[in-house]
Amino acid sequence: MNKVSQTIPWVSVIAESANDYAAQALFADQMPVLMNKNDTSANNPTLLSGSFLMLTANEGQIELGFLANEPVLMDLARIILSVSPEDTVISQLDMMDAINEMINVISGGVKSRVNHQIPGGILLGIPYFLDGDVVKEKIKHATVETLDFAGMPVTLYVSEPSI
Repeated sequence: MNKVSQTIPWVSVIAESANDYAAQALFADQMPVLMNKNDTSANNPTLLSGSFLMLTANEGQIELGFLANEPVLMDLARIILSVSPEDTVISQLDMMDAINEMINVISGGVKSRVNHQIPGGILLGIPYFLDGDVVKEKIKHATVETLDFAGMPVTLYVSEPSI
C-alpha cells in the first residue's frame, strides 16, 4: 500500500468515514448537551488515548487511529453502549471495547472508500487500545488531525509504518 497510498488522502478518507459514522450510528445531531465538548487534549498528546487498527495490502500497511481524552472516550462509549450519561458508570474495559469497535467500523468505511484503488484490496487488522506515553510517541511519527466528531474534539491518526 505504501506505493499506492501516496495518491490517497488518508486523513481525509478517515475523517469522512468518521463523520459518516457519527451521523448515521451515533445520531450526532441528537447528542446530549452535557457531553465533553470543550476538550483541549488535542494540543497535549500525553492526555490522548484511543484505538488503532492496521490496514494491510500487498503493497504495505497503513495504521489508523481514533484518539481523544478519557472523558470524551467515556461519553462516546456510553452512547455506543446506549447507557445514560448522567448516572451510568462504565468500566475502563467497556470503554476500550466500545472505542475499539468504533475504529473497526470507521476503518471499514475507509476500506469501502478506497479498496478499489488498492491492487489486491485491503485487509482490516484487529483494533487495539493505547494510552499515555505510547500514544505520544506514535503521534510523533504520524499525520494527525483534530476533528469535530459529534460535537466533541477527537484526533485522527494515520501512519505508514516501514515494512
